[in-house]
Amino acid sequence: LDIKVNVTAMPWPTLVGRGAKAETAPSMMAVYVTPVSTDPDVVASQYASSAAGSYWGMHHLHDPTLDEMVATARIETDEKKRLALYAEIQKRILADQPAIFGMMEDRRWAMRDDVQGFVFCPVRLTGEVDFYPMWIAAS
Repeated sequence: LDIKVNVTAMPWPTLVGRGAKAETAPSMMAVYVTPVSTDPDVVASQYASSAAGSYWGMHHLHDPTLDEMVATARIETDEKKRLALYAEIQKRILADQPAIFGMMEDRRWAMRDDVQGFVFCPVRLTGEVDFYPMWIAAS
């Protein structure tokens, strides 16, 4: 491809600060965002214009049509219609291609037999494990 890349390490606060403005945002950076719920608005809202400048919105995507679609889906109360709206939002985001969508979904966790209470949660896409409900069983 003959692409020249200049990798520049910087502290997270510096990166986030630079990303607040499109003029100073890095051309490329890795940001891993784990949805906090299974509601599709959690992800869709990351690509609305209101997200620009936040760490998950350093892409600075401004798409008025997408903004309108997200606003409409957000207040729809019929679940079937709402999911159809979010399916269209997903297609629009992919068409805009504000990011390279790369995710490692196939994960493995190893633990001893006495570790109890582990529950896989597909919402934790970056591999976080909730240790709060886990315990070590007496042997």
